[in-house]
Amino acid sequence: MPHLLHTSALIAMRKRREFLMVRDQGVKQVTPFFILQACRARDDGPPHFGITASKKTGNAVRRNRARRRMRALLREIVLPDALHGYDYSLVARYNLADAPWDALCDEMRRALVKLHKKIERAGGS
Repeated sequence: MPHLLHTSALIAMRKRREFLMVRDQGVKQVTPFFILQACRARDDGPPHFGITASKKTGNAVRRNRARRRMRALLREIVLPDALHGYDYSLVARYNLADAPWDALCDEMRRALVKLHKKIERAGGS
């Protein structure tokens, strides 16, 4: 299994094609609050992270709150266990903005473990 990254900076995915690559070529784990996706990056560098909160998530206030919470989840839970050479995408679902923080953290931990197991089973691709 690829080695883990230990740093505090999130490196953002910004381009649409990066998000599409993660969606189309990666593995995903769906939870009641979000969808976590990951795929092998083009290089073996540090992981890149992307977040998405569409209008389905709610009005601008709800979307912004969802984005802030997703960034915090990525920083606190995903980043310490992120696999080197992988890109991660986190897509908000409608109830993410109102979910209790402890429930979000628990779901993220479970989703990350399941996602990494899927990556292992897929042969690291």
